[in-house]
Amino acid sequence: MNSISPRLGPGLSSGDAEHAGELFPQPAIGGGERLDDVAGYAPVLVVDSAFWRQAPADIRKRALAAELCIAETRGCAEVADSLKAFGAKAVLVRPDRYVLGSAADQETLAGLVGTMLPTPLD
Repeated sequence: MNSISPRLGPGLSSGDAEHAGELFPQPAIGGGERLDDVAGYAPVLVVDSAFWRQAPADIRKRALAAELCIAETRGCAEVADSLKAFGAKAVLVRPDRYVLGSAADQETLAGLVGTMLPTPLD
């Protein structure tokens, strides 16, 4: 079923902004829980597990410091399907569940994470 929610207009985006402003689906994360059940009102980085493991340690630390909820594919078919639909390895989802941006490479992932918690040198 396609959402009838309209795409948001121009505004804040980061990374690959092709899908920015689109509503992100509610995939099952595991154990029957949906994305909202796990994340609550926090921003969520939905990410391919292998891609996340390859991310530099400083990127992973910044994501934790920004209190991003990390939703990995880790065998969750619905999460993997959601990423495929956006043509990305990672999607940063705002607390209102609209897409802020996506990433297909590590450099763009660093930019997405930096959006949530910029360093003084950025």
